[in-house]
Amino acid sequence: MPDTHRTDTARRHGNLPVLVALALLFSAPVLRAGGGWVREPGSGGIWIGYNWKYQPDAQRRDTEGDLYRSLFNMTHDYRFLYLSGEFGIVPGLEGTCLFTYLWASEMVDSTSEDPSRHYHGFSDMWLGLKYQLWGGAFPTAVSATVRLPWLYEAASVRNGQLLTEIPGLLERDYDLNLFISHSFDAGPYASASLGFRFKEGAATHQILTGAEFGGALPFADDRIFAKVALEGVFSVGQSRPTTSRDRFSGLSLERGTHFFNFNDASYVRPQIGLSCRVIDGVDIGAGYSYIVWGHSTIVYQDILVQLGYSF
Repeated sequence: MPDTHRTDTARRHGNLPVLVALALLFSAPVLRAGGGWVREPGSGGIWIGYNWKYQPDAQRRDTEGDLYRSLFNMTHDYRFLYLSGEFGIVPGLEGTCLFTYLWASEMVDSTSEDPSRHYHGFSDMWLGLKYQLWGGAFPTAVSATVRLPWLYEAASVRNGQLLTEIPGLLERDYDLNLFISHSFDAGPYASASLGFRFKEGAATHQILTGAEFGGALPFADDRIFAKVALEGVFSVGQSRPTTSRDRFSGLSLERGTHFFNFNDASYVRPQIGLSCRVIDGVDIGAGYSYIVWGHSTIVYQDILVQLGYSF
């Protein structure tokens, strides 16, 4: 089974003028390939990593997909410390988890009446299950994952106000995904995925797609693993009217003729990853991704480093 990693980072409230940029539920560059494989009972892995997301040149894509600079040149810089895990429960069933801590900055230029804003504290968490439908040459699995706001209740405070008292923070996302994979005789593998994300509140739901290819490089005694991937997230249907309890506000004129709607975001993101087995069961890795296309999306670059232990 290929040894890679997939982690999703957090999304925050946005109907307030602070931390609105986490409208996107991010997938960091993948360093472990889940695919259609499921871990055996008693086996698993734990990874701790650092994920840096930043917005070069204050770039966004509007509702038509055109590039422009954010109003007031607002630039976002988000840094996550995360802990993720996978563990086999019973034959054919695997549990997954992800916990995140966030340092966030939203910086504006001198033309803005509002100041730059900074925040640090616990962020979103994910819990999930994956069940293997078929094994053999084309292992196929289905997963269900929920994004939960429980870590916010641990004491995140902004300007003396508990974040749990701010509307729009306690909504959830529910993902259902189907994976199919294949290992080739020479060692590489390929995987594809298709899923659906149900989002509470005013946001549109999303279709989730993914494809990846990877394997051990033919040197260094198969200790170095590389992969490339392509992720696509596409909003479907109409976003529902926003209320004071929603995470993000609705359609707005961002700058000139550029309209932007956090609740109706779509994007395509290529990813690359590289990991090295240090000793049996221990690996280090790094990854990179960049949003190359989208509608109502902030253009992020994503850099990831992590340390993992498999058992």
